[in-house]
Amino acid sequence: ACQEGGARFGVRALGHVQILEVADDEDGSYTVSYVVPEYTRGNVSLEVFLDGMPVKGSPVTPHVPVREPEVVLPLAGDDTRLAAP
Repeated sequence: ACQEGGARFGVRALGHVQILEVADDEDGSYTVSYVVPEYTRGNVSLEVFLDGMPVKGSPVTPHVPVREPEVVLPLAGDDTRLAAP
């Protein structure tokens, strides 16, 4: 296990994932910030590498909740947004 920072750490996104930041916490741990766009359907995963080799448990498949599509219905000339049933 890595006990200090400075290793070559990398993350590759598979699917509709945007990696925002990869930070070395200088204590052997690394923080990855990412977002999954609202339009994403299906699975996404993150491949995680340390010194060019996949880490145990990689790829990581975060749970992405299914979002209900938004439906826009005009009500008496009003553009009110309603969630789909």
